[in-house]
Amino acid sequence: MMLDRHLMGLGKPQVYGTQGRSYSGQAAFIWPIEDPAHINERRKKAGFELSVEDNAKCLHIPYQVLTLNDVRKMPGYQPPAH
Repeated sequence: MMLDRHLMGLGKPQVYGTQGRSYSGQAAFIWPIEDPAHINERRKKAGFELSVEDNAKCLHIPYQVLTLNDVRKMPGYQPPAH
């Protein structure tokens, strides 16, 4: 989804959990999500058929809740260019 991709590019949490990422050959991950405790409710209201967990499986990414601070500590992390 374009909104999530745009937010990820700005280094901000995504709304719907549609975007995955990896750094320097590290395992891929789902980019941090705003209010992850309510992500599947938000996805359902927006018309997504799959949960964030099932969407991650389709992307071959094991889903785990990450924060932006977790991502910043990853090897190869590069802050977004503004």
